[in-house]
Amino acid sequence: MDEKPYIPVIEKLNSEKNPNFYICGNGFIAPLDIKNFKKISNTEKKNLQRVFKMMDKDNTGKISVCNLHDILNKYNYKISKGEVERMIWEFDDNMDNCLDYDEIYFLYLRCVNDKKKQIPSDLYNIIQFFMFDYEMNGYITVEKTLQILYVRFGREKMDLEVQEIFGDKYEDEFGVEKQIYLKEYLDNEKKRIRKFRTENIKKVGKA
Repeated sequence: MDEKPYIPVIEKLNSEKNPNFYICGNGFIAPLDIKNFKKISNTEKKNLQRVFKMMDKDNTGKISVCNLHDILNKYNYKISKGEVERMIWEFDDNMDNCLDYDEIYFLYLRCVNDKKKQIPSDLYNIIQFFMFDYEMNGYITVEKTLQILYVRFGREKMDLEVQEIFGDKYEDEFGVEKQIYLKEYLDNEKKRIRKFRTENIKKVGKA
């Protein structure tokens, strides 16, 4: 599966007169400062493609509300279809009530580069969990996350990210690796975002 060439399009726009716009695969234009975007590694692309294929249960090339809702129920994450519709709507560039791979790819690219935590991230966090859970057995461990975290953050920042996800203890009292399920992971990511935004507001207030 090949995503449409966003990066070449972005580079072309940056070299011309529109440095603050991107063009989606469907031709829509949206404002975005993309000059400093970090590219996605091949490891991340392969895992993103795997997750998309898993979510595209009907092999239509698109993820529907029903697809995503059914998968989340399977992983014991109970939310309403309305909430799922909202998550898809946030990144549905061509307004067809589904997400194709190009929309998922750009969702991931934007969220990875969102240093200010301003972009809606609920669906991104779901996708990230499934990228970690390459065995698709419903939980993640430290070992499962290392490959993706390493290529994204490097060694030093990877260790900090692992601690943010799993806490100080990576094993239980019997030496069994800690397992985190989807709901716990998503709840923790929401707490991290709230904490980041609160601290950022305090910094702005002191400035």
